[in-house]
Amino acid sequence: MSRQSETATHVETRLAGSGKRWRMDVRPLNGETDWRNCRAEVEALEPAVAPNPWATWHHLHLAWRLAFPSAKCWLVMLNSHDGPVAAGIFREEESRRSIKTVKTLRTLDWSTSNLPPLIVTPERAAAAYCALVRRAGQLHRTTGAELFCLHQQTESHADSLCMALAEAGLPFRRLQTSASQIIETGPFKAENPRNKSRNVRRNEGKLCDAYKTSPVLFRTRGQVYETAAQEGIWDDLDRLWRQSWQNAYLESLEPGAGAKSFAYFYESLKEWSRRQWLDIAALKLGPRVIAIYINLAIEGKVWLLLTLYDQQLETYGVGSINLYKMLVDSTARGDRELDFGGEATEWKRRWSTTERPVYQIEFALGGPFGRL
Repeated sequence: MSRQSETATHVETRLAGSGKRWRMDVRPLNGETDWRNCRAEVEALEPAVAPNPWATWHHLHLAWRLAFPSAKCWLVMLNSHDGPVAAGIFREEESRRSIKTVKTLRTLDWSTSNLPPLIVTPERAAAAYCALVRRAGQLHRTTGAELFCLHQQTESHADSLCMALAEAGLPFRRLQTSASQIIETGPFKAENPRNKSRNVRRNEGKLCDAYKTSPVLFRTRGQVYETAAQEGIWDDLDRLWRQSWQNAYLESLEPGAGAKSFAYFYESLKEWSRRQWLDIAALKLGPRVIAIYINLAIEGKVWLLLTLYDQQLETYGVGSINLYKMLVDSTARGDRELDFGGEATEWKRRWSTTERPVYQIEFALGGPFGRL
């Protein structure tokens, strides 16, 4: 294994067909101070890139702090003569390969639906991926890592990255790990799935008979953190999380895991609101919130991040009632599609109109054990 360097490295890369020399800076992030020091550099790139809630310094820092606080991370910056053009932050991970433990650089993809390889504009993405993979040896010498692993990659990101890897002659593995399950509002409206609407109306009728009032959808989006707080939404969110199956499942895997997952959402709410991405769909029965979706609405696409419902009302299908009312509302608002994100499941498939593959890309950086 190459000796790990703790200093920033600067290398010149001529990109094929670009006519420019880009410099790659690779710096260790050894703790909170290093993370804070790189914040301005990374966030300066964000306004120009295609909006993605996980291609942000905020997400990367929060994922490191909550999920991998002891992991060492590396900042990779690509700079042209007129300034930074791309950035990525990756964490070290060790895994057993054959007879040796191998160090891998991998994405901070905790709690994400998809995460591009780099924070970069669409116009410069292909050139940036070429610069990244052609400096694989430099990444190996600087970090000591022998493999590079990128999770939660969309098909377009995977295609671009694999093309760069093939052109550079680097061995790589591309594996479909899941699928994004999507509800397209156009097909959903056209098909008018009667079985869903019939079931929802039946359950809604039972709920009305039992509680002598009809459930109402409260929907708001944009810079709405304070509005939601005034409505008591965040207290309801905390209450529903504590009784949720998600919390119970995570805590069964590892004590404290449920609290970490909820902290990620809760600590992101103000940031998402500041960026005008926050979208809330809460089903109310009188003053009581009985189901809630926390979403991100970005340029006609809605990411469905967290769904919770009152466990005492599970037999009424209040989660499905909320989802159906939200879909009707999204169609009226002109939303193009709703992405369930996370793991592909059967209940999501019953609502979805299409699925898009999600990939893991792994390639060798160097060293005797950096093989696939």
